[in-house]
Amino acid sequence: MEEMTMKTEKSGLKIREIVFMGVFSTLVMDIGEEAVKALYPIKESMKPQYLGRWILNMSDGVFIHDNIQTATQFSFEIPVAISVHYFTGIFLVGIFLWLRNNIKNFPSSMVMGLVYGWLTILVPWLIMFPALGFGFFGLGAHNGINNIIASIIAHSFYGLGMTLWLGWVRRFIMKDKRANAATT
Repeated sequence: MEEMTMKTEKSGLKIREIVFMGVFSTLVMDIGEEAVKALYPIKESMKPQYLGRWILNMSDGVFIHDNIQTATQFSFEIPVAISVHYFTGIFLVGIFLWLRNNIKNFPSSMVMGLVYGWLTILVPWLIMFPALGFGFFGLGAHNGINNIIASIIAHSFYGLGMTLWLGWVRRFIMKDKRANAATT
């Protein structure tokens, strides 16, 4: 019974770290992107409600749009978009940590968080933008090149969030309760 408790406890720590690291990295992404946009306005085609609209239209079996702007609208697109955005950030961190823990020679450098953040750009470029009707890389939209620039900026901050988590934040958030109890 004790062995089973330890496995569950260890798994709980991993799940908690995936969630905390995913939320933290996505939050850094959002704050960083908005800060850059405040300094250097970038007119991109992607608006948060489009993500929510895309997800909500999936319930009607519509996964690919010619133009998401003309798709059926819903009053709660933004809350859905935020939820999906943060869930995606958590999910992608889960993949990263799984790779890090299961690939024998996975580079352990903190820079890998930044590199992985850049790799996650492929999700909007190859899946989301085409499905919304913006084309691959978002180049089919009226501000196509700005979609590429905005994605690079956002995912650089996501990777920075992962790097900050791995190098510094993790030490303060993910403390071992048993070790703390032994020292107090």
